[in-house]
Amino acid sequence: MSGERIKRAVKAILPRLLDGIGIYDRALASAEQTGAAWLVVMYHRVIRSTDSDPFRLGMCVTEQRFKEQVAFFADQFEPITVLEGVSRLRAGKRFPRRAVSITFDDGYRDNAEIAWPILRQRAMPMSLYVPSGIFQSHPHHWWDRVIHAVYTTSKREITLASVGMGGQDAVLNLSERRRGNAVRRILEMLWGQPITGALASVAAIEACLQPPKQGATLPETVSIEQLKKLSQEGVEIGAHSVTHPNMRLLSDDEVAREVSESKQALEQLLGTPVAGFAYPSGFYDDRVVQAVRASQFQYAVSTEPGLNARSANPYLIERMGAPETNLADLKRCIANLARQD
Repeated sequence: MSGERIKRAVKAILPRLLDGIGIYDRALASAEQTGAAWLVVMYHRVIRSTDSDPFRLGMCVTEQRFKEQVAFFADQFEPITVLEGVSRLRAGKRFPRRAVSITFDDGYRDNAEIAWPILRQRAMPMSLYVPSGIFQSHPHHWWDRVIHAVYTTSKREITLASVGMGGQDAVLNLSERRRGNAVRRILEMLWGQPITGALASVAAIEACLQPPKQGATLPETVSIEQLKKLSQEGVEIGAHSVTHPNMRLLSDDEVAREVSESKQALEQLLGTPVAGFAYPSGFYDDRVVQAVRASQFQYAVSTEPGLNARSANPYLIERMGAPETNLADLKRCIANLARQD
């Protein structure tokens, strides 16, 4: 057996053993005693088939796993809205025992069609952070367009210089075995570009690789009608910038526009105040935090892992990325955060 297979086997078995002897429950109980007990869970997509997630980039949880996780949170935790958690932060009040909030980033259609009905059935509130640009320009997220293009192409390689990335000799192998590595490198490079350059490179990649216009690997985003219905049914809609850029690479004026215009667009669309902001892919700096405050958001969520104590900064709320894994491993992830705090 290879080293990687041994590692996967241990990861599958060990959490169940430790969970069976109560290790994780004791860690959670310790966190409750210190007041660091507000868990905010971050999801992106809930999918019915793993065909929609060919490269396993950590963005997707299958429907069955999601049902198991929601049942666990509903039975073992006290669901609260993010706004209630923020209100308690500002007032210095304790959280309910094992308080949990469920959040989704990016505004995928499956959030409305798969995730919300499951949450609603268990009376679990949900917050959804949406980049307003999906209603104004391209209906697919730029990173999904890259994943789709690389996965579906018949070409065997791509020269990065030809799509505005890398030097003349930078060539990526697009064979079936190497595509996962290629897409990870491309996305990493794109996140290092200002958004205008990144979008130009994405368009060039599509022109080069010529992907089909539809497919399981090109997920749709939520429609305006779906977003309005979610809001009417009690889902909190938050902002997630306009174009989903690396906010650290923007000028001060660009930061201000991405933050304020996303709020204005969603409020105009929904006819209700937008209180929360999610930093796109967790990229922020002091300028971005200040812009969120200046735009009169009540709070912002990050991608920094952790449990939130009563002393937490409402503009730097920590979240746990939900893994596509069994319940014992999910409890391990939560317990690890409890130990850190």
